[in-house]
Formats: sequence, structure tokens, C-alpha cells
Amino acid sequence: ELIGNVRIHPETKTSNLEKVMRHENGNAFMTLLLSVGDKVNAGFFRKLGFVNYKLYKIKGTFSKARLKLAVLLYLKKNIWYYYNHNDFKTAFKMAKRLILMEPKNIFNLNYLKIIKDGMFPITLKK
Repeated sequence: ELIGNVRIHPETKTSNLEKVMRHENGNAFMTLLLSVGDKVNAGFFRKLGFVNYKLYKIKGTFSKARLKLAVLLYLKKNIWYYYNHNDFKTAFKMAKRLILMEPKNIFNLNYLKIIKDGMFPITLKK
């Protein structure tokens, strides 16, 4: 039984505001990193243009391994968004960071494509 329906087209808020949502997610993630004391990774996100909000008071601690995993997952989730929206510079920086943090990703042809396209930008003809 049909209980709901969604229409996706260029005029929907979800379609129009995804760029804003991605940027807000980056700001929130950077704030979390700073709140748990990970200034190195937060600095990387600052260089991408993200800004932090008011820092959280965090109870407990996060291990370096958990923080690394969180950053890797964030990068993997967002690289393709930036690449597919022609922000090759951001996708390149994220892919490079991903490979530096987890060198086994150098064998992933998808990430190598992003690195190549970031180093030698493609031009889109209209």
C-alpha cells in the first residue's frame, strides 16, 4: 500500500539546497573535531572553507582510531558529491587527504581518477 510519495526535480528544496546542506555538514563536522581536540583534521577542513560553530562540551574521549575512522568516512561520503558537482579542487583535496590517511586507497581507481582530474582539470564544453 502506498503511504507516501516524493518528487525530485530541479525546483525542489532538497535539490536546490544540497550545496548549503553539504557546507553546513562540513561546518558541524569541523566543530565536532575541534570539540574533541583534533586540531589537525579540523585545520584541513578549515582550509576547505568550513568554519566552526561554538564548540561542544564533550564528555569522555575519542580514541585516535575512532577519529581517523570518522574523518575517513566523512571524506568517502562527500568526495563524489564535490566531484559530480564540478568542484574538482575540493574533491581532489579530499581524495589526496583520504589516500594520505589510508594509503591502501591509492589502489582505488576511482580516487586516482579524482586525483588525476584535480591535477589536470577537465574543461566542460557547452
